[in-house]
Amino acid sequence: MQLDKDEVFNQVYLSPSPFHEAFEEKLDLRQWSPKNDHKAAGLSLIKDGDRLILGNIIKSTPASRIDKWRSRCRGAWLMEIDGTPVNNLSQVHDILQRAKEKGRRECPILLAHAEIKAGLTSMGIPQLHIDQMNPKYILNLDHIMKQDANKIVDGGVWNWSFSKLTRGKLIRQKDWDEWQQSEWKQLDQYYEQGMFGKPTEVLDRSQVFHLVWTYNIKDVDKRKKARCACDGSTRGGKARVLDYTHANCIEHTASRLFYAITAAENMLVFGADVCNAFSEAPPPKQGFYIQPDRAFREWWIARGFPPMSDTAVIPVMRAMQGHPESSRLWERHMDKIVRKFNFKPTTHEPCLYEGYIDGERCIFKRQVDDFALATDNKEENHNKVTLAHGYAWLYAS
Repeated sequence: MQLDKDEVFNQVYLSPSPFHEAFEEKLDLRQWSPKNDHKAAGLSLIKDGDRLILGNIIKSTPASRIDKWRSRCRGAWLMEIDGTPVNNLSQVHDILQRAKEKGRRECPILLAHAEIKAGLTSMGIPQLHIDQMNPKYILNLDHIMKQDANKIVDGGVWNWSFSKLTRGKLIRQKDWDEWQQSEWKQLDQYYEQGMFGKPTEVLDRSQVFHLVWTYNIKDVDKRKKARCACDGSTRGGKARVLDYTHANCIEHTASRLFYAITAAENMLVFGADVCNAFSEAPPPKQGFYIQPDRAFREWWIARGFPPMSDTAVIPVMRAMQGHPESSRLWERHMDKIVRKFNFKPTTHEPCLYEGYIDGERCIFKRQVDDFALATDNKEENHNKVTLAHGYAWLYAS
């Protein structure tokens, strides 16, 4: 299908301005004198073609009183002063001098950052991601951060403070047995996946993390569910990140494209997810432990394991949800399995694969621990490519 130029122009919007989120600041002129002080009221401007860029602000000037100017204003373009567009220094000096002569107490200036500015937020604040940091800095941390204020102790375990259901409240309910069985089910799954090592004693408590519990009731079947993760934040312990933490996740556009292609080609889509997905992946490079809480110790006794001391900790032998590296470890683990069966990711979307099962073309979408497998909609292939044959077959390692 071809579009003429009128149809194209009706669908494309061209912005008339190269600026993004212009913002206004005030210059306090009460104690400023254009004869004795800096003529631009402290604005150190750099001429760049027809634009003036704020390179710096001089100390003890009206401009130096702008709040957080180093992170918000430095590098911005000076668009207007007192409502008048400016593109050279003489204009700036003249407008400020006239404002002072009129007895103005303050003068507004309009600044803006480029629409595309790598490493800056919409407020012009520089960002530094964890993958850009030198791991040596993290390894040199000698102190243990305090516990996160978003978590509270209730019922002998750490709970998220924003959760309406806490262990302390549930213990007092008549259906507590059901909730406890849900806790034990979660820990049983971890145990079967080889998550827990034998209890041990450690001197360095910086590698010991608390468990954090969440409790909720499923909307679909009203099933009670308890989830357990480690508090891998910097406030919960000394998480030594020894590798990259970034994990790919399929973009919304690519996900919609997946379903659009399957609909256009009349394909069948099978969906599935992984239970305790992160625990299937190998452990992070940093060896770490968890501090057994009340829920863990009750489960430990109920399963008939040997008693442990009050100071014992549990080695974590798999990637546990909550640790900064777990998401990346899970992604690499799953990506290796999918590639093992000759599924190849697309060039620009690493979470979307194409391959063949029994000579049948398939498209595979991976979104963390949720999968979708599309195959041709042919009657004779219904028994050939099913949920078990597609997802479980790919997942077998």
